[in-house]
Amino acid sequence: MRTSPCSSDCGRLWPFDPVVMRILFAPWLIIFAGAAFCGCGSGPNPATVSEVAGILVLPNDNGNGGGSNPNTSYIAAAAPSAAGFFTSIAQGCGGCQSGAQADYASMFAPPSLLAISLSQDLGSGGSSGSGIDLALSTDGTVYWAVPAEVTISSSGSSAGIALWMGSAAAVVQSAAASQSSVPGWANFPLVTPSTNPSASTPQYSSYEIVGMVAETDAVYVSVALLPTLTNETVPASPDSPEWVQGAANTGATPTAAHLPSQGLIFAVSCSTPPCLGEVAPAAVSTTFDPAVAIHTLVSFNGSLCWLDATSQVLCAPAGWAGTTPPTPTVLSAPSLPAGWSLVAVASAGSGNQSVLVWAAAPDIGPGVGGCLVWMSAAGAAPVQVYNGSQDSFFCRGLATDGQYAYFTMNEVAATNEGPSCTNCTNGTYVAGVVGIGIARVPLAGGAAQTLPLQSQSWYGPRRVFVDATYVYGVDPSYVLRMPLGTFAL
Repeated sequence: MRTSPCSSDCGRLWPFDPVVMRILFAPWLIIFAGAAFCGCGSGPNPATVSEVAGILVLPNDNGNGGGSNPNTSYIAAAAPSAAGFFTSIAQGCGGCQSGAQADYASMFAPPSLLAISLSQDLGSGGSSGSGIDLALSTDGTVYWAVPAEVTISSSGSSAGIALWMGSAAAVVQSAAASQSSVPGWANFPLVTPSTNPSASTPQYSSYEIVGMVAETDAVYVSVALLPTLTNETVPASPDSPEWVQGAANTGATPTAAHLPSQGLIFAVSCSTPPCLGEVAPAAVSTTFDPAVAIHTLVSFNGSLCWLDATSQVLCAPAGWAGTTPPTPTVLSAPSLPAGWSLVAVASAGSGNQSVLVWAAAPDIGPGVGGCLVWMSAAGAAPVQVYNGSQDSFFCRGLATDGQYAYFTMNEVAATNEGPSCTNCTNGTYVAGVVGIGIARVPLAGGAAQTLPLQSQSWYGPRRVFVDATYVYGVDPSYVLRMPLGTFAL
């Protein structure tokens, strides 16, 4: 049992390790939503919340379903759609290079979990890449991107990316009927093979997919080219249960807080799939910090925007597939407190109704808190819409519906075990990052509203999504859906 990280005087105990059952849907295990959560805010009586749904993702026997290491599988990518809530599950440890994945559509009414099969005709496993992402375009098409070994006629094989696509509604129907798999759409190498490599050729030991945007005319995939590091210093994915837990998931010293890396954002177009490329598509060069912020590539006002490793918001006009990539411009370079970084970005709307929001938080650690949120409307000058520099929690996930910015409330679960603890740092056992709720702030100005969440069976939300009706919280194993009106109860 661990003392709740929310505050020292709550009197509540936090059994940190998630209880994972070998069943597919178990809402009775998950959430007490809106119950007062220490001093972090107030919310509705849980008895009045009738539309909370918890989805337990069960990837395989080697993951959360009962394997020897419960931290090897986690929700690595997610997106809501009218057809269902799509998830991709990583089946490798956070610091390892593994492209293995499983994919699901979570259906809330009636509750079910539908397995989605991706065809295996676009590259093979064994690549040096990690990370998974998925994205939905405005026409209802869903795309997946995973690392793959791409066949190159001149060199045999090369590290690359494989993509699949299908109508979201059709994918769900096929999964429900167990009839067909999602067809391959395109693949491409990260670097175009050359018999005369130059100093400008990117040098990396492994790579990670860190973002994805789907437009009607192209798909954009962002990749971090990771420098040569030992497994002990490669940070765990912010999506994974082992985030901040240290080398052996034993409370050892947390892994490196930052991993600034060269980044590439590819523009992929494929009119007659499957498109099997041997030349790397046009890419914008930038930097990423996958230890701090992933899934940060978004579409905004005709451009692609993202967070680079120097805590700037960069943007570049979309539409460079097959042409010379544009040079990114700085939308915002906020002055941050020492030890803070930009951690998340989100967008909503289009044209004059487009909104971009981004958030900053301090480097995570025991007792650390704070959250700052900015907004740009239709490309206008950025304004700060929330100053939570004194918050007891820090923010991590971020979403917007054009009226509010939604962010997760997170803390580091840690206890003082004393000098006799062999897996501690200065006597402190760091268990990992937990989510204590979801907050939202009006973009037009006003006080924040909090939706505290507590449970004995999950890590809590790390990421948040929103649509016209619901807000979704995603932790490493569960998806929680609640009506937007819950904030006002």
